[in-house]
Amino acid sequence: MNLKRFTFTLSLSAFFFLAYSCDKNEMEEQEIPQEEQKDSNIIDMLKKCSEIKTVQKWSETELTEGITYTKVQVIKKSERPASINIVVMKADAAGAALKTGCCEPTENNPFPMMTPSEIANKFDKSGERVMAIMSGDFFRWDPNENGVTPLDFGCRGPVHHRGKILQDHFVTQHGMVHQALSFLAVDKAGKVLIADADKYHGMKSNLQECTGGGYQPLRDSKICKGFDIYLDGTYIPLEDQYPFSCIGYREDGTVIFMVVDGRSEISMGLTYAEAGSLMKSMGCTNAITMDGGGSAQMVIKDPKTDNFALQNKPTDGAERTMRTFWMITVKE
Repeated sequence: MNLKRFTFTLSLSAFFFLAYSCDKNEMEEQEIPQEEQKDSNIIDMLKKCSEIKTVQKWSETELTEGITYTKVQVIKKSERPASINIVVMKADAAGAALKTGCCEPTENNPFPMMTPSEIANKFDKSGERVMAIMSGDFFRWDPNENGVTPLDFGCRGPVHHRGKILQDHFVTQHGMVHQALSFLAVDKAGKVLIADADKYHGMKSNLQECTGGGYQPLRDSKICKGFDIYLDGTYIPLEDQYPFSCIGYREDGTVIFMVVDGRSEISMGLTYAEAGSLMKSMGCTNAITMDGGGSAQMVIKDPKTDNFALQNKPTDGAERTMRTFWMITVKE
């Protein structure tokens, strides 16, 4: 091969390599949610949050009238990145409701477990559609660890499903100090509420939907940082880079789901203080921690395809089976 031909071949190869690289970069950028040319109340609120330094990219989808899904990538004040998934169900969304999702026990399967997509498909029926679903209460990997009691569903807290009580007590375990602390419920009048575990039995008879939960990072608009969690006199902080699941509500009844990935270079989870601050910035007055870690997962119904799709990246690498979930449904 002469010098001119070699130079031409090398130049042509370089051209195709650069062209491919540019196309590849463009495709990768298109896969990342880009800020749309429209206003977003949620993004405006997050930009004012003291725990967020920079909002990098975001996208927002209307699942149905009054219910939106927002995905946003941020850099926190701590200089750590976070991928945040948010579903907002406005108080006046027609036919919308907050409901539990679970598979009722049978004699052969007293502690059933399913993935969020399986539960979503189970309850998504003509007349009532599932718009979004996320992780529910912490569950016991071994339901028999403390002996099975009547009305036990293998969870850390109580479970009410469509008015039926599947579990009516909390199950604590030494060392599990971030679990079995509180509960999220919808009462028989349709009001969403969050309360401490010791309030459950006094409210039990009036609850339509309910699961237990963990720490409350936001109480009556006050951000709580988790510094009051102790074990045998020793402060026990939340795991660093914890994948976080949280549900909160505004005074007008608007409900907000939030799931934040963790334990990765692109998303390093949340602290209680960060979660409380984020929820407060979005207008919530109260918020509760649901099962996080590998259980932190959010599935929504794609309004274009009508299929359910996992939106975040759980640390298991796939959807995890659980005993309870929380769903946002809409009557047709």
